[in-house]
Amino acid sequence: VKALGRAGAHLLTDDERVTFRRLAVFSGPFDPTDAVEVDGGHAHVVTAALDRLVEGSLLAASSDGRLLFLETVRAFAEDRLDESGETSSVRDRHLVWVLARAEAIVPGFDGPEPASAATTARRLLNDARAAIHHAEQTSQAAAIWQLVGYLAPLCFYDGLIDEALGWAARAAAVDDGTHPDATAPGLVAAALLATSRGDHDEIVDALERATEAAQLAGNRRSQGRAILLGAAHEAWHQPADALPALARGIDLCASSGDPTWAAWGSCGAALAHTFLGRPSDALSHLDEADAAASALRSRRLALDADARRCICEYQLGRWGDARRTIG
Repeated sequence: VKALGRAGAHLLTDDERVTFRRLAVFSGPFDPTDAVEVDGGHAHVVTAALDRLVEGSLLAASSDGRLLFLETVRAFAEDRLDESGETSSVRDRHLVWVLARAEAIVPGFDGPEPASAATTARRLLNDARAAIHHAEQTSQAAAIWQLVGYLAPLCFYDGLIDEALGWAARAAAVDDGTHPDATAPGLVAAALLATSRGDHDEIVDALERATEAAQLAGNRRSQGRAILLGAAHEAWHQPADALPALARGIDLCASSGDPTWAAWGSCGAALAHTFLGRPSDALSHLDEADAAASALRSRRLALDADARRCICEYQLGRWGDARRTIG
């Protein structure tokens, strides 16, 4: 296959060779418009080169129009990219492309079809891994922190907690403190992921670092999220003490234009009241969360509220209501 790639590349024009080697930064399938963006050349030149690469079997085209290298051919093209001295600049453009695609996926996780958002994120994952490696090598910590934040829901769903926290550790290792606006949301996402591992010391440390970064950046949204995470963790051990912090976090999120997390805070308050044996108070908070889930069309939020509502209805002896909620 490598020999065929070498022979095919030999037949290309100079412009086609440039596109061939630049596309090696893609680790997964990509659209022609993606190729134009990452290549950086004139659109008509890149598009013509793509047609020739497909004709020469250097790129495979799927039925949906997406393009993909065979790995051996991609490795050959990557060698040519390294020889050209363009690797850093092309990978910078690829990193920008990954960041834009990952950011565009984020709202879908809290929309009506989170599974669809997860599917789209999975397609991007290998490219994200390559982009994170490049960002680490070039000390672009802000980009890694952003990707930690954008991809945290997928990592939570797919059990990639350790990998995502590894990204956070790599970001911290090259972070010079000049971009707290990116560091703060990334650390909040890392703290959220840490809660799923259940290590109390790790959770407390992650929350302290997230809170410090949010305060340094003056990022009220990240401050609110960090407070809610800390209070939700505390609710399992000291629910009465957690309630004032939950109220502060809810207010901060609501006032900083973060209604989804404010509603998650209401779910946290419901949990605290449940532990305190006050299911009626818990249901009041869940009514707020349900209203937000309906307004935001958030399936994740609605499911979380329903799960907690079942417990409250069970505590109140409303067996029929609990069964309908479960159904």
